[in-house]
Amino acid sequence: MFVRYITYWILFLTLFVSCKNVDIKTIKNIEIRVFNFSEISPNYKIFNSEMIKNVKSTGCYYVYKFDKHIDTLRYSDNSVYFNSNILKRIDSKELLLNGNPIIISKYYYEDKKNYKSDRYLFINNEEGILFIELLNSGNMIEYNIKKFSKIHKAIALREIGFKDGPFEVQYAKRNYKKLK
Repeated sequence: MFVRYITYWILFLTLFVSCKNVDIKTIKNIEIRVFNFSEISPNYKIFNSEMIKNVKSTGCYYVYKFDKHIDTLRYSDNSVYFNSNILKRIDSKELLLNGNPIIISKYYYEDKKNYKSDRYLFINNEEGILFIELLNSGNMIEYNIKKFSKIHKAIALREIGFKDGPFEVQYAKRNYKKLK
């Protein structure tokens, strides 16, 4: 009888330890849109992207491949990293998307080597990057445009009410460019 309990205990520990080290990897094809309020024309570019989400015991990783470059997002040790640089959280808001609550956080990315790369990222823990606003050029990048178009518009037009970060790009007019 004692041997049976020991056997069950070893089996339980083996399963418990092995389950904690399981990686879950998902790959989605998404569309990404880039536009700018300051441009007079209503032009924008749409890129096909591969979004890879990898959940490990040490954290969650997102990889976005589009237009000859790669963006990465990583959650680890209660911190969020964009392209290996730690982000500063500014604010979080809970919204409804198709009747379901979704929490979006606004982060500030500061590139110590190149101020032209500073940006705000709007992120959801389960979905990854939703929106990026580049502070130098004013470019807006919308991730997964088919799923989050309503949220993209609300972020771009500042309808959600996120707190301001250290730098906010000011536009004479925020003319949101609708998808054709």
